Amino acid sequence: MRTVICATFFAWMSQMKIEEFARMTQRESDRLGYCLGWRILTCPTRNMNTARLILVALNPGGNRPEPPKISVEDGNAYERESWKNQAPGRQQLQKQVIRMIELCGQRPADILSGYFVPFRSPGWNDLNHKEEAVRHSVPFWSSLLSTSPAELVISFGHQVAENLRDVDYKNPLTVRPAGWGSMKIKTFQLGQSKKLISLPHLSRFGLFNRPKSEAAFCEALRACGWSSIS
Repeated sequence: MRTVICATFFAWMSQMKIEEFARMTQRESDRLGYCLGWRILTCPTRNMNTARLILVALNPGGNRPEPPKISVEDGNAYERESWKNQAPGRQQLQKQVIRMIELCGQRPADILSGYFVPFRSPGWNDLNHKEEAVRHSVPFWSSLLSTSPAELVISFGHQVAENLRDVDYKNPLTVRPAGWGSMKIKTFQLGQSKKLISLPHLSRFGLFNRPKSEAAFCEALRACGWSSIS
């Protein structure tokens, strides 16, 4: 009975936390003049309290306005949504992420995934007011990561790791070639109990379904003590 009550309480707290962040995000979007919309999580909010694995992408892409979206309650956007007129889960970035999750021995529906900066833009370099956008996002993600039971965080784009609290970005645990030119895969200690793997952004560097890059990623998983490698 106590376990059920605790689980319900933490679910309620998580819902309150993300709804407050959504209200703040809309206010900040209006203040900074963003007009393409925003989204926060690409998974159900309940995964905030249950996921072992967290994926954090830099910011949502797009060049046309879309309605704001807090979460995807019927699964994971990388698997369920249709992007760029492709069948659900078949756009190139989606296939990359799904393969990565498979290598981690997880299911897309079970992970926690979202965008570090929620504001949509065609590319990171196209987003105005980056410093303010990052400053808006850091407290939410710092709180989420500190309370999540997840053991491992994977970020897409090294800018995420650079800006996360509790990460000593200048002193990675390991740095290894990603199997794509000069790109690197870095691992870090994140707070007291988590590890972070920082990848080049998969929308630009398709590391997965490439044997050399997948081998480098699995080495990073092992370096982080991840035991569920597929």
